[in-house]
Amino acid sequence: MKKFLIKFAITFLILITYILISGFMISPYQFKTNEMSLNFAGIDEKWNGFKIVHISDIHYLKTVDNKMLNSIIEEINLINPDIIILSGDLLNNTISYSDANINELKDNLKKMEAKLGKYIVKGDNDIEEKWEDIISYSDFIDISDKYEYIFKDNNTPILISGAKDEKDFKIDTCFKIYVTHKPDDIDTVKYKEYDLILAGHSMGGINIPLIGRIGLPNGAQKYSYGKYNVDNSILIVSNGLGTDQTKFRFMNKPSINFYRIKKWDNKSHFYLLVEPNPPNLSPSAASLSAIKYFWNTAWPIASPFLIVMSSSLIL
Repeated sequence: MKKFLIKFAITFLILITYILISGFMISPYQFKTNEMSLNFAGIDEKWNGFKIVHISDIHYLKTVDNKMLNSIIEEINLINPDIIILSGDLLNNTISYSDANINELKDNLKKMEAKLGKYIVKGDNDIEEKWEDIISYSDFIDISDKYEYIFKDNNTPILISGAKDEKDFKIDTCFKIYVTHKPDDIDTVKYKEYDLILAGHSMGGINIPLIGRIGLPNGAQKYSYGKYNVDNSILIVSNGLGTDQTKFRFMNKPSINFYRIKKWDNKSHFYLLVEPNPPNLSPSAASLSAIKYFWNTAWPIASPFLIVMSSSLIL
């Protein structure tokens, strides 16, 4: 019995150490890119292949410093999106930003490239005076409680809105996007008018195997992570890029979401940007892609159990 208790204590200590190292020192700084193909029957054929990058909850200088932000921007620019959407909490209200911090952030955000526009809504952490200065300089369009039309050539436009109240949209559109910071807020708007709803705020919580996600903030209790089919609309909650109160993420890496809007049916398919066996890759590139896929998905889930098993065998 005593030997068993010693084994259990050592195994538990190893597991806790792994969780702490992964949660505080590794996961918050390893972002990934998720790609999702979203298919809609109503969208104009001429918008087929429309590319959206969706990011959220940067909480600048909490864990996302200048170096990490530059890496994120480089990844976004490689995607070459039509539009970029930032669904709130660019800043963190616990941080006192210097003028140098603000200027650095403005210069970096200005380097984000989108062919048809960059759009943003306020989050509960966004300090109004500094936030407005940052987004106006960096060419983001504030759609908090407003809406805009996205035009391309002579096609029927796309509507993008952050308006909480019902608006009288004066131009016919073929596709409507609603952006909010807190996903649970969609229950207070007429979301059925929209095809695609994008939100953030939750940052995915803390993902515990066999238990689920814990530590979810108010405003992201009902809709907390990933994709939801809400009546005839699709809601996607971003995992976010930063951290808020605690610099901790476990089995929940920061992420950039990349959506391809396609003319098809109402079904959608989710897959990683780096797939296990993506098409048109050489065998060596496909092998590397498979390793990255395993590292981003299977390994975070399997590793705690492998640690427990191996430590039991050693002891």
